[in-house]
Amino acid sequence: MINVKWFHLSQSIILKLSSAVVKFMLIKVILMYINIEVYGMYTYSIAIFMFFMMLSRLGLDTYLQREVSSGNTSGNIAVGQVSVISVISTIVTGSVYLFFSGTEYETFWVFFLLSAFFFNASWIYSYILKGAGYIKEAIAIYEVGLPLINISSILLLGRFLDGTKLLLLSFLISMLITFLLLLAFLYKRRVVTKFEIARPKVSESYGFSLISISTMLLVMGDTYLIGILLSDYDVGVYTLTTKIGMFILLPTSVITTFLNNKISKNIGNVIAIKNLIVPSIILNGVIVSIFGMIIYILSPLILDFLSVSSDEAVIVLMLLKVYVVAQIMMGMSGIFESVLIMGGGQNDLFKINSLMVIINLILGYLFITAFGLIGAVYSTLISCIICRILQVYIVNKKVFTVNVSVN
Repeated sequence: MINVKWFHLSQSIILKLSSAVVKFMLIKVILMYINIEVYGMYTYSIAIFMFFMMLSRLGLDTYLQREVSSGNTSGNIAVGQVSVISVISTIVTGSVYLFFSGTEYETFWVFFLLSAFFFNASWIYSYILKGAGYIKEAIAIYEVGLPLINISSILLLGRFLDGTKLLLLSFLISMLITFLLLLAFLYKRRVVTKFEIARPKVSESYGFSLISISTMLLVMGDTYLIGILLSDYDVGVYTLTTKIGMFILLPTSVITTFLNNKISKNIGNVIAIKNLIVPSIILNGVIVSIFGMIIYILSPLILDFLSVSSDEAVIVLMLLKVYVVAQIMMGMSGIFESVLIMGGGQNDLFKINSLMVIINLILGYLFITAFGLIGAVYSTLISCIICRILQVYIVNKKVFTVNVSVN
């Protein structure tokens, strides 16, 4: 059996569901002020921004969660490393801003430049909290509190601004407030007791960075291709599909966080880690399948709630049929990725993800040019299947050297 405290696990799942509801509300509020085409432009810009933020984090998020969880790094040193990385994030964003200067995306990058420090610091602070055992609190602040603050900012500033400037200023304000809340909680719980500047251990964290970059390219590759090959409108419709579909994984992401801490504390204990696999697959499989069916059944009501037009809703529902299957398959077998990440198999996972990025981009380009948006979800499904097969193979061959089955 998976050794977790079910009461705390259920609390975290409830928080994740609350996060889902709040994020739906955020989309609803955003679409009150802009149309689906501008929403596509906004989300496409955010996707590019998040990629460069991931580049500049250098893998410190997952690395520091593991180090704090195992007791190898103090909260003071961890936060000190975050400060340095967040400054680097601002410099990276400034460089990207120069590239977009003079284009229709310039306004986005002005606000992203101002947000970069707070965005990356807040992101990594939430991982440090999780590593320190405050998983529910990290979810409550970052995944529930942040979108709530964003909603409040939009509604308040909506009296004076509209369009993209309203969304971007609200984004900046919400990141600043979330940064302050997370930092205050770190001090209150004495995860951090004093401020120290510390040099990031890039030599140890870069493996996580490579994995994160390749994973994001794998997840967001279709969005980037749609933005290049199709239109902002198509990006907006596809983003709505992925936003709805991603909620299927919310409960399993909580379980994965608990398992990551468990795996990090049992590195080297092959039997203990092996005993986590089958229960995890069963638990995640049941939960993600139930949520997948619920989300798909309720999707027409969700789209109606979001005030999506009938034409747009027809496209989203068509895409969602395939996307839900991909999410169920990824969710139920996510334990293999966790074992590789937390158990020292970062290089193997990076190789797998890098191969899958290439395959997904090739398939995505061919399928999108041939079939349009529906081609994007089919390329995602095929890539997800291949990715999980490779992960199971590597865990079986290099981590356990025993038969591991997902059946």
